[in-house]
Amino acid sequence: MESNIGKEVIEQIKDFNRYTLTTEQQSLIDKLIPNKELKTRYRFHGLCKDCGQICTAHDWCQLCNSNLFQNWINEVLNKKDPEFAMQYNEAVELHEKSLSIESNTTSDPQAVYTSRRLDFENLPEPQNSKLINEEFYLLSDSLDSLKLDL
Repeated sequence: MESNIGKEVIEQIKDFNRYTLTTEQQSLIDKLIPNKELKTRYRFHGLCKDCGQICTAHDWCQLCNSNLFQNWINEVLNKKDPEFAMQYNEAVELHEKSLSIESNTTSDPQAVYTSRRLDFENLPEPQNSKLINEEFYLLSDSLDSLKLDL
């Protein structure tokens, strides 16, 4: 689906108030924007503040919104938050690694795979292991004894 409208269309509708369109303006929009989805997006979100294209969300089109987000990420990574930068870079690295790993699973293209819900009505309620609880509290108590009074 085409998500942009031409500059000549933008020039003709840029000064319209999408909330109070006259009958003539509405009919011009119907004529200039035949795509129903674009027309609906124009009515809900208007034109992008930066480039004039129809918005996909409040104030900006998809491209400008993406550019704003990327600029914000770059600003945060370069200046403001070194902890966020480290976590972001780790996430990007893990994502790139996951893309490079080949899957060892194979599937039969002629097979029909289905899923079904497994209901086990007679299972006991989950409970914490007493051993794990005891170890946790022992460790917690021992760490409390290491605290320094300042």
